[in-house]
Amino acid sequence: MVMDDNQLRVLQIPPPIHPDDPDSPLPETILIDSFGYLSDRTNATTARGRRSRTKKKGKRILVTFWPVAPPRVSCFTVHCPDLKPDVFADIPKISYTEDDLVLLSITICPERQHVYGQNIRYFVYQAGTKKTPPSVKLVHCPAYFRIYDQEVALLHCHHQEMFFIAVLRWAFIDRDYTDGHFNLHLYNSKTKAWNIKLMLLDSPKDFEFRSFNKGITIGGELGSVGWVDLRRGIIICDLLLDNHSLRYIPLPSPLSPDPVRGYMLYVRNITVLQGYIKYFEMHSNVRPGSDTGSSLICEGWMAATKKIKISSIGSTSGSSNWEEDCTIRCSDDVPLDSPVYAQMLPNPQEGDDAKPSLKKIRVGYPALSLHDGDVVYLMHMPDPRGDKACVIALDMRNKAVKGVANFGGSGRPLGPSYTYLPSGISKHLGIFSSTSAPPPLTAAPLDHCRLLEHHRCRRTSVLPLLDIRAAATCHRSLDEKMQMRERKKNDPLAGVAHLLGRVFLCALLAMDLYRALVVFVARRMFSPSVMRMMCCIANGLVLLKILCIVSTIFVGRVCPLCSMLAM
Repeated sequence: MVMDDNQLRVLQIPPPIHPDDPDSPLPETILIDSFGYLSDRTNATTARGRRSRTKKKGKRILVTFWPVAPPRVSCFTVHCPDLKPDVFADIPKISYTEDDLVLLSITICPERQHVYGQNIRYFVYQAGTKKTPPSVKLVHCPAYFRIYDQEVALLHCHHQEMFFIAVLRWAFIDRDYTDGHFNLHLYNSKTKAWNIKLMLLDSPKDFEFRSFNKGITIGGELGSVGWVDLRRGIIICDLLLDNHSLRYIPLPSPLSPDPVRGYMLYVRNITVLQGYIKYFEMHSNVRPGSDTGSSLICEGWMAATKKIKISSIGSTSGSSNWEEDCTIRCSDDVPLDSPVYAQMLPNPQEGDDAKPSLKKIRVGYPALSLHDGDVVYLMHMPDPRGDKACVIALDMRNKAVKGVANFGGSGRPLGPSYTYLPSGISKHLGIFSSTSAPPPLTAAPLDHCRLLEHHRCRRTSVLPLLDIRAAATCHRSLDEKMQMRERKKNDPLAGVAHLLGRVFLCALLAMDLYRALVVFVARRMFSPSVMRMMCCIANGLVLLKILCIVSTIFVGRVCPLCSMLAM
């Protein structure tokens, strides 16, 4: 499939710029646009990596995150210095995010030819620590193996400094898919290899699972992850146990007996928060528009959150362990107290004096907050076919709007799969300090001079006895050398002494050449007596050179000639 002009236009849309205070602290958790931008802008979160197995010049990739406080939506950018935008066959995408890890899928195809299994490359971005900078590493996948967003989960094992990528798929046995049998594709970051295991369900009696909607990371001592069918239940796998069994828990009863059709993440979502698996569901009462019937008018909606304790998942009565958390009914009137929020959202209530509320505003695509258990983010699109939306932060417990922010409007698509993801990576993005990293070549003048002296020492340390400057530089501070340079400018004799030091250094190099001539040539051309005499002279010259080096190191502070040699 060849990229059309509209796809290329979308790829070239610049990232949004939020007028944030650079000194403001990073938010604890964020909402991040699942689709990235192409940009060469960088900041402290920028990770540099390679796009292929071999570290060839010009195969670099840079990934940068731009966090903002929700309900505003953060974004990330990708930059490959040697590639043009038309080489990217699709928009860079976040497939999964967990803790300080982000799984990215980037489609790069030469000559604008799009072959999914061959051209999609997967990278894991890891936020920096106090000692290590951010990193982005290529995930080596088998040929034509694709990772779908709804089938993948990440597990970070901090104590082992490694992570797992888990992909669960139906097992194909005897030319057919079998209920309760799955293939687990597991990637180990230490071995950089994939393994496949056949997994069986422990309790197939109450098992009802038809489609994968999303993955979740549960964690704990067993390293548990899960895959959710938002209509039916959750499959749980313990990655740190060496077994072939899966667990299953059904979801709670729905709010409405009416079957849910369409994109499930429009009305439901699930996350792991503070030792609980938290489930959100909403139901809207809509009717066709009066004009053509193509548009829908919202008559009200209700929403509820339920939770189950992770420690109770192993019990047999999993479905009865769900607890009621927060509920908003159709009769509840959620007001828009702030006039700023009211201006950003439409007012479909009858009458000009009606108080604006969320009761008849059609919302969807819920995302549960990862730092505030009572807040859920909802997206409102005035035009379902448009590219503009608003993100509403709704406090379920207090039935209040905590914030409204614009989302989209740049011409990029919005809707199913084109939304946002909650992520906790923001609390890790500000840990690494660039001051602990090696100074770049374009640093301040003082660091630049220090870096040049460092490389000069490394270059001359191959022949330590030949360069007096290298031996002395390693024992002198940068401030003293700067003062010495100032003395050379002010003292007329200092320049002459420096010139004599250079001449003397050339003489020492000539002595080494003379010794090499004695060792490798003279033995074949002269008699043994002449040979012994020449060797004595060469050894005397070497001894003289050693004395010069020692005097430069220990007397360089008072001897003008040796001081100039040290520079």
